Amino acid sequence: MLRTRAICFLFSCLMLGCRGTTSEAFGCPDALRNALVVLIKDASTGRAFPFRDVHVLAISGAYRDSAYTAAFDGPTTLADPLFGFGLALRHPGTFTVKVSAAGYEDWERAGIVTSNNLRCAFYNDTVVAGLVPVRR
Repeated sequence: MLRTRAICFLFSCLMLGCRGTTSEAFGCPDALRNALVVLIKDASTGRAFPFRDVHVLAISGAYRDSAYTAAFDGPTTLADPLFGFGLALRHPGTFTVKVSAAGYEDWERAGIVTSNNLRCAFYNDTVVAGLVPVRR
């Protein structure tokens, strides 16, 4: 029990040390962080799965980053952060995000501003794309 508390205390100190202006003093790693995470859900049902032929594009000026998957199957909630697409690796900026998937209308949102604190941040800027099924 004492060892667990000591580990939790040390971890807390390291996390707090990596925030603010004193991060270099605590040896914050130059970790690779995505500036943007795009989560996808069905706008009519709220379900995060299944999707087919998913394309995600993040654009900031001349910079572009994209992701693709042929099939997006799995659990049915957005509770797990692994359901997202990480984009803009260590590239803060103002983005337009576009998402397309088979059987859904294209989704787009402009003016998404990501954080400048990517060096020691323990978070990403997250966007939820609610895709609307195509009416037939």
